Amino acid sequence: MISFKRRSYRILTRACFTALALALGPGPVAGASAQQPAASTIDPASWQALKWRNVGPWRGGRVTAVAGAPSAPHTFYMGATGGGVWRTTDAGASWQNISDGFFNTGTIGAIAVARSDPKVIYVGTGEAPIRGVSTADGDGMYKSTDGGETWTHIGLEATRHIAIVVVDPNDADTVWVGAQGNAWVASEERGVYKSTDGGKTWRRTLFVNPSTGVHDLSQDAHHPDILYAGTWDHQRTPWTIRSGGPGGNGGARGNGGEGGYSFAVFDRNPNDAFFATLNQNTLNVGTAGAGGSSSSLDTAIPGAAGQAGERNWP
Repeated sequence: MISFKRRSYRILTRACFTALALALGPGPVAGASAQQPAASTIDPASWQALKWRNVGPWRGGRVTAVAGAPSAPHTFYMGATGGGVWRTTDAGASWQNISDGFFNTGTIGAIAVARSDPKVIYVGTGEAPIRGVSTADGDGMYKSTDGGETWTHIGLEATRHIAIVVVDPNDADTVWVGAQGNAWVASEERGVYKSTDGGKTWRRTLFVNPSTGVHDLSQDAHHPDILYAGTWDHQRTPWTIRSGGPGGNGGARGNGGEGGYSFAVFDRNPNDAFFATLNQNTLNVGTAGAGGSSSSLDTAIPGAAGQAGERNWP
C-alpha cells in the first residue's frame, strides 16, 4: 500500500502539471517578456475533441520515462521498468526496442533528448517510482549520438536509481542528472550530477545527506543555468517504504518542512514556477510568481505522508 501511495503522489503531481499547462496554453502569460511572440488563440472547443488512447507498446512493464524533440514531432522514446528503451517514429503506430544489446539492465528511470541536436539522447537507468521488493536498480547513464541506433555507457553506476535527466537546450554536451540513489541503504552516490563534456566526466553539484536523493529537476528555458530540484528522503526495506524525512526539501525553493517537492518552470514566463508538495495527507499544488507571490490548491490523498521545504542550493 505504501508504494501505491508514492506512485499516486507522482501520478497526481504529473496530472496537475498537464492540467495547468493546458489551462495556460491558449493565451499569453501575464508579465511575459515583450520580445516573446504572442501565443495564438485557440478555440476552447478544440480541446474537447482531444482524447487519450493507448498507443503501446504492450511489453516491458510500467512506463517510467517518455521523451521527444520539438523538431521531430512524430518521434518519441519510452522507458519501462523491465523492457529497456523503445522508439516510435510514426507517433506510436509502431515501436522498436533500441536498447537491447547495448544496455546491461532493462530498468529505465529517465530519458532526455537534446533540443540543440535531437540525435543526442541520454538515458538514466533504475526505475525512480520505486514500489515493492521487485524494484530493480540500474547501472548509471547511457548516451546515443545517432538517434538511438547505438549506445555508450557513460558512468554514474553507483547511483542505482536515476529519476530525471535535463540537457542544456543550447549545448548537447551539458547535462544534469537527478540521482535518487540506492533505495535500500544510505549512500553518498545521490543528488545532482553535472557534466559539461557529454558524460565523459561528472561533478556532483548538490548533495543533501546520505538518505536523500533528487527526484525532480526543472530548468528555466531562458536561463539554462537556473534549475529547481525536488528531493526525497526515503528508504526501501523488505516490508515497507519510509517516505519523508528532514532531507526531503525543495532544492532551490520551498516553504519549510520535510517530504517531497516537485517543480516546473513555465517556458513563456520563467518568473513563474509551478510547484507540488506532499504534506501529510494533502497534495498541495500551485504557482509561485515574481516577487514571491503564490497561489495554491490542496487535494486530499488518504494515507499519504510528507511535507515540502526550503533549502539553499549553491
